[in-house]
Amino acid sequence: MIQVGGHRLSATELEQILVKHTPVTDAVIVAGPDAGGNRALWCYVALQPGFQASDILKADIRAVLRREVGEHAVPAAIFIPRDLPRSQGGEVVRSMIHRIAEGGEPGDRTGLADPSVVDDLLKARAEAVA
Repeated sequence: MIQVGGHRLSATELEQILVKHTPVTDAVIVAGPDAGGNRALWCYVALQPGFQASDILKADIRAVLRREVGEHAVPAAIFIPRDLPRSQGGEVVRSMIHRIAEGGEPGDRTGLADPSVVDDLLKARAEAVA
């Protein structure tokens, strides 16, 4: 559960909505800072082959969550990297994404299928809070 703006939200429920209603293969919802430094929802997604990140897709993601859950479930930031950090077995390493969103060190990258995706996430976070 994530507490944001006086609402308790299930990250798992929001992630399942995104995977069901958009060209998203994997989604991770975490708490990150908004422009005022308060806790806000941040959304990291991996896309199905053939889809590319765009402002239109980000607007669609926001619209799906707004329609299905409400305005309080709309992410302040949406990140669509080329992939999410995954183990050698293909599982998304959610704890690493949580640490990055919180501004901490991502942790050990040696067990990742593609360690370079972490650099993409760190760069995106730095840009989001700049």
